[in-house]
Order: sequence, then structure tokens, then C-alpha cells
Amino acid sequence: MTADPPSIIALTGKTEARLNERQLVDYRDHRERYVRWLLTVGKEPDRARGYATSTAQNHAYRTDHFYRWVWNREGRYTLELTHRHADGYLAELAYEDWTDAHRAKCYQAVKAMYRWLEIERGLDEWDPVLTFYERDEILDKPMVGMGHEVRIFQSPSVHRCRGLTRFGHAG
Repeated sequence: MTADPPSIIALTGKTEARLNERQLVDYRDHRERYVRWLLTVGKEPDRARGYATSTAQNHAYRTDHFYRWVWNREGRYTLELTHRHADGYLAELAYEDWTDAHRAKCYQAVKAMYRWLEIERGLDEWDPVLTFYERDEILDKPMVGMGHEVRIFQSPSVHRCRGLTRFGHAG
């Protein structure tokens, strides 16, 4: 049995403090649809397999942070995410002092959000310029970019990079 989406959405205090009442209603509705999708089909949409409640909760928390990051960059509230937003966010993660696990979990949460946006809004499939793996995952994942294998070992993170500069713009 899955949790009721409103019980796991719990908007962070930072988000509640930032948004006006109208934005909160809009954002809460958006989040409820997203979390319901995570719980019911988000893990494997073609097989209608959802994530565990704890994973959905963690994805919801991480994507709430991602939205605040977007709002800071845009200088305004928006739910219209772009691929450039996601690539820029991951680029910042690459250059900040985070663990492999944190970077990989943030990547997974953002990737799930964009899969939902493909279905929900018809957004084009996102091909991230940067991909994070936890070190034990790296052995099972191909790391190919631009027609050849690329490995960047940056303490403490391991990631795949496809033409990324410091500020998340493709080079």
C-alpha cells in the first residue's frame, strides 16, 4: 500500500516562506501530481511500478530543493523547467563539496522529475550533460560520451561529462 501523496509532500519551511498563497496552492497541486506518479508508476512507467514511499519522499525533498534553485536563478517562481535548468543544477553539484551518494541521489531525483515532465507536459526527453554515479554503481554503468569513453575522477565524485563547462553550458 502506498502513502497518500499529501502525507509525504510536506513542503519545506523554506519553500512555504518563499511563496505567496496563490503560488503555494499551485505548487502543492503540482507536487501532489508528481508524488502520486512517483508512487504509482515512477520507477518503471512502462510496467506501472512505483517507487517505495521512502524513495518518493526523498525524491520529493530533493526536487523541492531543485525548484528553489531554479527560482533563485530565474529570479521568480515558475514551474516551467527546462533542460538548461537541470544541466546547470548538476553542474553546480559537480563543483560543490558533496559526497558521491548525495550527487547521485540528486541526479536520480531530477532525472525522475524530468521523466514525469515528459509525460505530464510533453517535455522533450532530457539527455543530461552530466551524470553522477555512486562509486559502487560505476562498474555497472557505461560511461561513453562524444563517441569515446570519458572518465572524470574529481574527488570525491565520479561523473560522466559531455562538453560541460564550469557554469553548466555545453562547450
